[in-house]
Amino acid sequence: MNKVYRIYVEKRKEFAVEAAEILENLKTQLKLSDLEALSVVNRYDVQGVSEEVLNQGIPTILAEPMVDDVLMEDYPVSDGSIVFAIEYLPGQYDQRADACEQCFQLLSGKKSVKVKCAKLIVLTGELTKEDVKRVQNYLINPVDQRLANLAKPEDLAEGEQYDTFSALEKRTDKYGSMIAMVVGRRNGDNYVKTGEIGLAINKSGTSES
Repeated sequence: MNKVYRIYVEKRKEFAVEAAEILENLKTQLKLSDLEALSVVNRYDVQGVSEEVLNQGIPTILAEPMVDDVLMEDYPVSDGSIVFAIEYLPGQYDQRADACEQCFQLLSGKKSVKVKCAKLIVLTGELTKEDVKRVQNYLINPVDQRLANLAKPEDLAEGEQYDTFSALEKRTDKYGSMIAMVVGRRNGDNYVKTGEIGLAINKSGTSES
């Protein structure tokens, strides 16, 4: 099994625009006056590359050396800070992970490279459990996101193997003609809904492409 490398990339304070905006929104919209600081860190898990290729790809694929700080494997958190991570639900398209994966595949010449991304949120301040839950509900879109595990997986492919699209449900009109198909991807014995395909029916009753 190939080693999974974990990389943390964080904008330096003077360039951390996203973190500053989220902090201001939480203070004003959620009235969290005791929230003192917030950090946003992009977390990357990379598998299927050598350490040499990884080191080549970090400053060109994962980070911008002029504005980012990079940490390997562990992200230090001060006492009292609260940390959680956000990731896309299985089956949802992660543009950042896909782009990084393709770049590492080109750099290494291997199709087997896997990349998974998550966004680490670090909160500093006198916050209650209810406050933290409100922050999570504010930042996480339950339609396509979830809380991510903070532990590093041993294998990025484990439990995330999706097969080709399959029909989960067919929608018909009052005449019995199929007008839409709910589709998803198979994850083991389960299916994850990924969309709905509408079909245009012409007068002869056949579908139009």
